[in-house]
Amino acid sequence: MLTGIRATLALFMFLIFCSIISMPTMAQEYDEDPLGQPLGRLLVADGETGLLQLIELDNGEVIETFMVEGAARVYTTESGRIAVAVQTGDNSVNFIDSGLYLEAHGDHFDKEKGRPSLLPFNLTGELANSQRPIHFVSHEGRVNIHFDGNFGEGVDSKNVTVREEDLFLSNPDTLILTSAAQHGAGVPVHGGKIIFSLPDPDRDFGSLPSGFAVVDEHGNIVQTFNDKEDFQASCLGMHGETIVGEHFIAGCNEKREDGTGDGGVFVMTHDPVTGLFSAHKIAYPDGLRTSIVRSHHAQPFAIGNYGSRPEPG
Repeated sequence: MLTGIRATLALFMFLIFCSIISMPTMAQEYDEDPLGQPLGRLLVADGETGLLQLIELDNGEVIETFMVEGAARVYTTESGRIAVAVQTGDNSVNFIDSGLYLEAHGDHFDKEKGRPSLLPFNLTGELANSQRPIHFVSHEGRVNIHFDGNFGEGVDSKNVTVREEDLFLSNPDTLILTSAAQHGAGVPVHGGKIIFSLPDPDRDFGSLPSGFAVVDEHGNIVQTFNDKEDFQASCLGMHGETIVGEHFIAGCNEKREDGTGDGGVFVMTHDPVTGLFSAHKIAYPDGLRTSIVRSHHAQPFAIGNYGSRPEPG
């Protein structure tokens, strides 16, 4: 029986499945699943407070509760083991170990249930020296949190990347990229690189970015796609991004009669030989746009919306 959550609140839920990456195990372990079925736990976040409740899907019982700073949007990392609670309004990000993992035994893996826990690493705006953590991405064994900053108060945007396996540490190594305030994103990609959105200095679309930089594992810029005069090499009003295989996909602004809009989905393709990216646009058929794009690592396609553009911040 789920308690402490009112039905009128917005609930953010997800399944946490087994992980196959090497991570620490907890001292106490539960019996492994004898039927060979997927293990599942459901994390439910209160829409108004920092209450998080973890439900055991085998029996529907709440097995653990956590309190974080404020109301959170919740996500899973790429491995499926760790939950990420992004609290934009309270300038904080917490990480929860589901306790589900796969343990290697020579030629096979055993599914294990460990005790869930709130991990010691708490990514705050004070630590990142920014405000408003919003976009979360987990890819290539790394997690990325984007802090939008605050244009009116002169607070820069910060993009923070951490190795997923290091989230179990209290003070993990981080790569922090800084830019002017923007409602942007960072996406870990091949070879330790990150595709990082670039702010529009003219703010033609408010806080929405105008293009991208590809940076290496040390934060050095390798390539840029931010030429506002070349619609094939920029993404004005960017909102919505994902990865499909060797391709990075982002939604750009709608086509406008005055020529200020580029009108298309931006695609960057990775060349595994050179390690570099090329780019092109898929044109929109009319004056609407894509602003949400989703994909799954096991599928060769992405799904996006098509409608009016998001309001710039």
